[in-house]
Amino acid sequence: MKKNKPFAVYYSGASAGCFFALTLALSSQSTHCISSTQSIQEIVRNNWNIHNVDEWDSYQVDYDYSYHPNDHIPRTIPDLVNNKLAIIKYDNTDRLIITDNAVSILIYTDVDTHFALMELKRRALFKVGKPYLLDDHTIISYNNVRDSLWPVVKNWTDLKELPIDIKDELVTVFNFHPEFDNKEYWMNKIKEELSFKHNEYRVLKAFNESIFNKVHHRFLLQDVIKTKFECVTDALNLEYTNEVQSHVDTWVALHPKKIQKMFYKDI
Repeated sequence: MKKNKPFAVYYSGASAGCFFALTLALSSQSTHCISSTQSIQEIVRNNWNIHNVDEWDSYQVDYDYSYHPNDHIPRTIPDLVNNKLAIIKYDNTDRLIITDNAVSILIYTDVDTHFALMELKRRALFKVGKPYLLDDHTIISYNNVRDSLWPVVKNWTDLKELPIDIKDELVTVFNFHPEFDNKEYWMNKIKEELSFKHNEYRVLKAFNESIFNKVHHRFLLQDVIKTKFECVTDALNLEYTNEVQSHVDTWVALHPKKIQKMFYKDI
């Protein structure tokens, strides 16, 4: 792939779009840039200064070329900036049309890993107030019918520990589903409803499905991590450096061990 066009990176919330765009910027820094005011090294240094899960939003910086669903700015591709081409991030923006004016790239992952990342970072479907945030939805439903003598419920553990007579009443009188306190059951139903099958795994429908077969390149997050981004640099004919490899290792290490295992699972 000739490096004579901007890169357009498409992703849906919590599918590692920022990580991918920054690593792409590191591997193409001689020809492309993600900001006209900061070097890629400055951005990486500032953005990954994360110490706990509550700080994940701190790296969601709106770089010069970053478009979101609620943007009302034209979807145009910038001209050369400082003699470099732009790397544009498109976050969950299903109104976009893929064109040949840029090299379009989709970063995605399987639905189980995607849900784990969304829940960890409280993104997309797991943002507070979203209808699919199971904790809120189920607890609100319980509180709407709760008798004053019934236990207070704050989480799934509380639901599980409700007395059997209250559970029976919720089902028989208030028409709660028999599995209302089974988080895994509902999570699997939601994953099935909101995903499509690709190869031997499922991918979140939102945004991904509309452009899955239209982009010039698509990369599975697990492949990106296992090869430490080399599968991307090979496909795009970019430079593969120790700086790129180190950036991948740093980002992976920010996650809990359980999620790190999902990054390296066979798909």
